[in-house]
Amino acid sequence: MVKLVSPKLEQKLLRTICDSKKYGSYVLASIDSDYFYYGPCQKAYNRITKILQKKNYIVSWDELLEDPVLEQRDREILSEVKKNLKLKVILKN
Repeated sequence: MVKLVSPKLEQKLLRTICDSKKYGSYVLASIDSDYFYYGPCQKAYNRITKILQKKNYIVSWDELLEDPVLEQRDREILSEVKKNLKLKVILKN
């Protein structure tokens, strides 16, 4: 998978991971923390993977935005991703 270079794309990818029942787990399994450059997105990715390891499920986008472990400013930045925007992910086989 191509590494991202845009904070908005990183945010959309995180939202896809959290909200897409069809692709979320596949995308999450295809990437690692190196795919994120933007600080709030790195923290969100790390939080998603930590919850997955501890509780064995992918947190929803709304749960992530309410998670008190993430700093308030980071949650505000992440919440700027519009709900109706969809990320089309092209995955290599």
